Amino acid sequence: MIEKIEINNGKIYEVEKSFPQKLWKKAKEYITFENPFTQYYVYKQEEQILGFINYDILYERAELIYIVVLEEYQNKGIGQKLIEYMIKD
Repeated sequence: MIEKIEINNGKIYEVEKSFPQKLWKKAKEYITFENPFTQYYVYKQEEQILGFINYDILYERAELIYIVVLEEYQNKGIGQKLIEYMIKD
């Protein structure tokens, strides 16, 4: 299931807990907490976050900032589903 994460309600920290420290450090460099154009979505399975996508919407253009899937769940189509969701959004 794909779910939107709102920065102002603190749910972004669920993402932080779900990923190994080295992945989160890389992603954190790109996350813009105050940008109203930035979107965050997570891919969850049984309440566990398996991946997330972060992108900006500027006019009619989307710019992918970051996409991460837990290593043990890679190559299972999760990243593709997140990209498809971004395109539909």
